Amino acid sequence: MELGGPVIQLLQWIAAPISRCWKYHCVLKENVKTLNQRMEELDCRRRDINARLGTEIVQGETESKAEVQLWLRRVEDIDAEINTINQQVETVKCFSRAGIGKNVFQKIEDVKELHGSGQFPDGLVIRLPQRIGEMQPTTTLGGETTFTRQMEEVWALLMGDEVRKIGVYGMGGMGKTTLMQDINNRLLQSKEKFDSVIWVTASKASSIIKLQDAVARRFNIDISQNDDEAERASRLYTELINKKSYVLIIDDLWDVYPLHKVGIPEPSPKNGSKLVLTTRLLNVCHGMSCKAIQMARLSETVIKLVLGYRSLKGIVDYNNWKTALEDLK
Repeated sequence: MELGGPVIQLLQWIAAPISRCWKYHCVLKENVKTLNQRMEELDCRRRDINARLGTEIVQGETESKAEVQLWLRRVEDIDAEINTINQQVETVKCFSRAGIGKNVFQKIEDVKELHGSGQFPDGLVIRLPQRIGEMQPTTTLGGETTFTRQMEEVWALLMGDEVRKIGVYGMGGMGKTTLMQDINNRLLQSKEKFDSVIWVTASKASSIIKLQDAVARRFNIDISQNDDEAERASRLYTELINKKSYVLIIDDLWDVYPLHKVGIPEPSPKNGSKLVLTTRLLNVCHGMSCKAIQMARLSETVIKLVLGYRSLKGIVDYNNWKTALEDLK
C-alpha cells in the first residue's frame, strides 16, 4: 500500500507524454489541414501588403520599414517550412507521425502569431531624407599635383570634425571655383557624411538680402514676400536649424557677413553642418572665422584649361583669353 502513491505518480508522469504523442498521431491529418488553411490566410495578408508596398513606395522618396521587411522574410521562411512538412506527411511512417504531428501543431501557432503581427497600424513605409544638391559643371585638371593636393586638404577638413568653417582664398582665376565644384560633386556622389550640399554664388555686388534669397532658393524656402532683413533671417534660421547635416558652399564672397544676420546657423558638431567659402581676400576668411587655405598658383597649362573652359561659358572672351592669362601671371 505504501508504494501505491509513487506508482500512481509514475504512471501519470509516463502517461502524459504518451497521451500527447497519441494525440499528435491521431489528429495529424486534421492539423495539417488546419495548418494549410492558416497559411492561406497568412499568404493573403502577405499579398495585400506587397500590393500596398507597390503603390506606397516612391523611388528615392520612401522605402519599406525594416519591421515590414523582417515580417515578409519570416512569412517566406515559414511558407518553405510548411511545404517541407506537406511533403513529409505524404511519406510518413507510422512511428514518425507523432513527431511530425508535434511540429505541425507548433507551426499552426507560429502562423497564427505571424498573421496577428502583420497589422502595421503605423504604415508600411518610411520617408527618406530628401537630399538637396546639384552637380556642378567643371573641367578636369588631371595631373595637376598642386591642385589635387589642395583639393584633398579641403576634403580632409570636411570629413574631419575639428574644423567647421573653411575659406579658400587667392587671386581671380586661380581655380578656387573649379576646386569647389569638384568638391561639391564629390560630396554628392559620396553620401558619406552630409545629407545636402548647397551651392550659393555670391559676387562683389552681394548683400545680406541677396545672400538670404540665394540660400532660401536652394533650400526651397519662400521669403520673397518679406523685405525685412531681421525677419527674413529669423525665418531662415528657424528652417535651417531643423535641417540635417549639410555643407553650404558660398562661392566668390567679397565681404564679411555675420551668419546670424543672414539667418545661417553657426556650423557645429551638434547640427553637423559646415561652411566653405571662396574669396579673393584673406581678411574675408578671417572675418568669417574660417580655416584659411591659400590657393596656390596653377601651372600655365592648367590656367589655359580653366580660361578655355570659362570662355566657352561666356565668362572670358575667347579671343582675349591670352590677355586674361597675362593678367593672372
